[in-house]
Amino acid sequence: MWKTSRGGVEDVKRKKLDAAELDFYCDYFRRREVWDLKEDLRTGLTAELAAQSVLTIARPGGSRKKIRFDDLSPLPPDASALRSALEGLRLAMIAPLAPASRFTAEHLAPGTLLKRFDGAMFRVKQLITEKGVVELEGVGEPYSEFKRLDELRFQFSPPD
Repeated sequence: MWKTSRGGVEDVKRKKLDAAELDFYCDYFRRREVWDLKEDLRTGLTAELAAQSVLTIARPGGSRKKIRFDDLSPLPPDASALRSALEGLRLAMIAPLAPASRFTAEHLAPGTLLKRFDGAMFRVKQLITEKGVVELEGVGEPYSEFKRLDELRFQFSPPD
């Protein structure tokens, strides 16, 4: 379920995710780096068009966590990745995600550009096919990270 509220009007979207999507998002939101994020990442700044978001996540044992942020929040890398995963989930409510076949080794040669759902651009630095991992480096920021190939479609648009 995805719920948006603007000007007092709520828009609720419901969609049943396929098994791979459901597994990814459940596993992703259970990760330690998500649970270690500060609960309030809002800037406190206001702007007419700046939205505020609240994410509530729950673990199977019943523990819950709320994370608040706004459009102006300068998010640390783990929170930026979380925001990208949320954008992927939102997009999945509107249209199907790109198939896994668009994120295979033959489509991800070093130098390939990938756009994360939050708009950040990354370049494939190296592909470690035997481990199913790709190293991505930020185009506009000095940042790199390793991602599993089978998780890319949940956070990135497919390469051109």
